[in-house]
Amino acid sequence: EKYLASWTSAPDKGQVNAINKGFMKASGEIVAWLNCDDFYYPGVFTKIANEFKGNPTIGMLYGNATLIDYNGKTFIKQTPNGINLRLLSIDCYIAQPSTFVRKALLEKIGLLDESLDNCFDYDFWIRIFKKVKTKYLPLLISGITASISYDNKTFNRWGETIKYGSKIQAKHFGSPSYKTYASLAAYQSIKYIPHLNTKGLS
Repeated sequence: EKYLASWTSAPDKGQVNAINKGFMKASGEIVAWLNCDDFYYPGVFTKIANEFKGNPTIGMLYGNATLIDYNGKTFIKQTPNGINLRLLSIDCYIAQPSTFVRKALLEKIGLLDESLDNCFDYDFWIRIFKKVKTKYLPLLISGITASISYDNKTFNRWGETIKYGSKIQAKHFGSPSYKTYASLAAYQSIKYIPHLNTKGLS
């Protein structure tokens, strides 16, 4: 608590509403959010702040993340270099906890869309990419714990994730991507292919 400007524990209208409340209370020039099972690597805040200082026209910085299972095993690093709107039209390739945004940008693009219970970060990134310059930072910024599991929100509600992702792609690009259709086919096949219905991704 002694390291925080403020904190609140109170009823809200869900995860997106809570993050938006945090954005509005933030007193700094840079905003981000971290879910309870993720973490930042040491020293990243200074590097992120210096990068924003040195690039005044950049509205968003994003970098790499590791995926870590319950046993502490580290998997692939997310977020490839050179993300653009064409790639975002296929899938959300950006690691949410490894992303930082100028707070002033919220006045241009608005807050997170509270009508989206899932994939709201994906919609947010697309809106940002349409409005301002972004920059990839080849830096390991965050760790996403227990991601390779069906116990977290994305995988436990895989069908919902696909549905919202499809809705966002149709909204911004006219139709869902081929990858979304493939994910839908895989989801529909779970009950017929036993190894897809395990507590891990085969």
